[in-house]
Amino acid sequence: MKNVNFIVALVFFFTSPALAHNDDSSVVCLEILNNFRRSIGLDTVALSKQLSENCIRHSRYLVLNKGNKKTAGLGAHQEFKELIGYSEGGRLAAEHTVIHFVQPPQAVEEWIRTFYHRIPFMQPNLKEIGIGYFTDGTYKVSLLDCVSSYQKKKSKIDIVFCPAAGQANIPLKYRNEIPDPVPDSIREQPTIGFPITIYFADEQVVSDVKFVLTDGDDAPVKCFLSTPEKPATFFSQWNTICAIPAGALKAGTKYNVSISCNVNSAPYKKNYSFQTMPDDR
Repeated sequence: MKNVNFIVALVFFFTSPALAHNDDSSVVCLEILNNFRRSIGLDTVALSKQLSENCIRHSRYLVLNKGNKKTAGLGAHQEFKELIGYSEGGRLAAEHTVIHFVQPPQAVEEWIRTFYHRIPFMQPNLKEIGIGYFTDGTYKVSLLDCVSSYQKKKSKIDIVFCPAAGQANIPLKYRNEIPDPVPDSIREQPTIGFPITIYFADEQVVSDVKFVLTDGDDAPVKCFLSTPEKPATFFSQWNTICAIPAGALKAGTKYNVSISCNVNSAPYKKNYSFQTMPDDR
């Protein structure tokens, strides 16, 4: 039955790739992403037929080459001509997508709870996205292109906060990602807290960052801090400050953020608060 399902999926791909971006799953993904963007003060985005078709091509490529060393880890963000399923559209998608190995709606929910994979969703000038997925039995590959339609121009919003000031129902936990920005000293904790990200969208020069997170009792919360000046890893963090709490956030709790730094050599300060969701969902 597994092989039969896979053959059916391949037939669908070759005969009707344009339909796959507009199924119920893609619509749900779009709504999840747009709800996230609304919650942090950004405009919504539209679903692109062409970008979605490219995402389908690359997700198919990854399924066909499951287990190949060239597609492991960050190799999933490339396509090699010598591997089965290579296409130019797939290659473009590989370079411009976030990738996960679960169904698309779950993937979007989990990307929002990461550091690196969340940042592309926070682009003020993002206009369209592509969504594609492909499966072979229980092996699933989901892609979301959140880079191709980015317009590199001055934005009406130059700093994007997540969580936003006054935002409620913030999740409690971080979701794992590759590469892993969390140092071993924090990895010792059984759970990691929801990341707090501050994205300087106009490529401002950010330096001398100081960050403090306190809970509802004004008790300081230990965080690992990754900044443009001192990044967690080699991986691009899109000119973002990220604080990752050393443990899961408390449910139904108000947290206070205090950030100070230099932005383009001028002092910058911001104090705000957010509220976590009432339970661990």
